[in-house]
This record gives sequence, structure tokens and C-alpha cells, in this order.
Amino acid sequence: MSEIQNRYTGEVVCSGECSIRELAEKNKADLYEADLIVSNLRRADLRGADLREADLFRSDLRGANLYGADLRGADLNRADLRGADLRGADLRGADLNGADLFRANLYGADLRGADLNRADLSGADLCRADLRGADLNGADLNGANLRGAKYGEEELLKYFSISQIGSREDSLQVFITKENVHLQTGCWAGTPEELLERTDREDYRLAVQCIVNMAETVRKEVQGE
Repeated sequence: MSEIQNRYTGEVVCSGECSIRELAEKNKADLYEADLIVSNLRRADLRGADLREADLFRSDLRGANLYGADLRGADLNRADLRGADLRGADLRGADLNGADLFRANLYGADLRGADLNRADLSGADLCRADLRGADLNGADLNGANLRGAKYGEEELLKYFSISQIGSREDSLQVFITKENVHLQTGCWAGTPEELLERTDREDYRLAVQCIVNMAETVRKEVQGE
């Protein structure tokens, strides 16, 4: 007998003679505040599931279908979401700190205010995703598709990172929008001009010049489309 409890009250949400994955699939409309910590939900069909405030800490969601799922405020800290389908999912305020989203499909997902600190988003599809207010500190976005994503109040045109800058081998995350260039390194975020105000290091100045040139090229390419 398997059962899923409310993470706060301990009340049994649903139970049955089946695995947790099958139980979650059968009751996907009623998983609000569900305790699914360290659950095996690999390839589970959770399309449109109500997983608001659910505890999915370190759960295995590899290849899971979460198309259109409501994950507002869910705890997905260190969850394995490699290859998961999260198209159109509502992840506002979700905790995705350290989550593995390698090659996950987040097309059009709402990630406003989500904690993506140190999340692996390499190769993920974030096209048209809403990243306003999301914490991307330390996130790996290499190879991610961010075309048309919202960053701040602007539409993102391109993302890339520059690594091994100078003797400290620092790295810079670069977000190019139609109007601005946003940089992030460690806990600091700002514009190229603000970065140059903070340091007189030649390696950073060269990196900033490279970024500015790249931004001009990207914008010309977009205008020519």
C-alpha cells in the first residue's frame, strides 16, 4: 500500500495498491502540498498536475511529462529534471536550487521569482520563458535556448558566458536584450558600465569590449531578420 501525505498536516491525500509514481499519476489533480520527497517519478505523466507547494526535494523526475503543470511554490531543490517536459508549466516562486534541468523543455514556462541558484540549465529550451525576478546566480545556462525569453522587463536575444578571466579564472554570464546588456558574476549583477566602475583590471576591460561588440552583432542580426 502506497500513500501520499500532505507535507504540512500529515493527512493522507491519496493511497492505493500501486507505486508512488502510479498513485501520483492517478491523482495528479489533487497533489497540492503533497509530500513527494525523494520520490521516483521518472517518466511520470503529470500533465496539468496541481503540484502547488508540493515537496519534491531530490525527487527523480527524469523524462517526466509536466506539460502545463502548476508548480507554484513547489520545492524542487536538487530534483533531477533532466529531459523533463515543462512546457507552459507555472513555476512561479518554485525552489529549483541545485536542480538538474539538463535538456529540459521549458518553452513558455513561467519562472518568475523562481530560485534557480546553481541549477543546471545547460541545453535546456527556455524559449519564451518568463525569467523576471528569477535568481540565476551560479546557474549553468551553456547551450540553453533563451530566444524570446523575458529577462527583467525586456526580451532576451542571446545568452553566453565568458570563463577563465584573468588569474582568478572568473566567469561572466552575459544577457543581451534589445536595449541593454546585463552581466552577472558571483553575487554581483549589473551593466558593463557598472562593472568597469568597480574594477580597473585589463582582463575585465577586454572582456567587456568583447561583450559590447557581440551585443552590436546580435542586434544587427535580429534587425536583418
